[in-house]
Amino acid sequence: MESLDRVHLLLDELWSQLDDLDDTDRIGFELAVLEVAGNIVAHSRRGPEWSFDLAVQADSAVLQADFSDSGTPVRLDLSRVHMPDEMAESGRGLAMARAAVDELHHRPTADGNTWVIRRRRRRVRSAR
Repeated sequence: MESLDRVHLLLDELWSQLDDLDDTDRIGFELAVLEVAGNIVAHSRRGPEWSFDLAVQADSAVLQADFSDSGTPVRLDLSRVHMPDEMAESGRGLAMARAAVDELHHRPTADGNTWVIRRRRRRVRSAR
């Protein structure tokens, strides 16, 4: 999907600017961002003018992603999201995203939804 390809490109651009980012932090954050993006694309579409925006940023302490979409506003209690039974064929995405980051917030808005993802950087790769 073109939307998810753009998310990958945006993350690649962020990673290219961070020469001290540890792979563990990158992988955890990227997993959460891609899972949320996938859920937005799969579940929040509403009409032909549907869209979502994503802004990512990083500093020495935190990686952050902010999504907004124009999909159907959803009431979602992320504290109730858990890993499904091992035989389940779906339903793992948000549970994995929650486990991979320090904060995952969702809020319905008058014209869609917002999501905030934060991962505190645990490690800084040492210079070689």
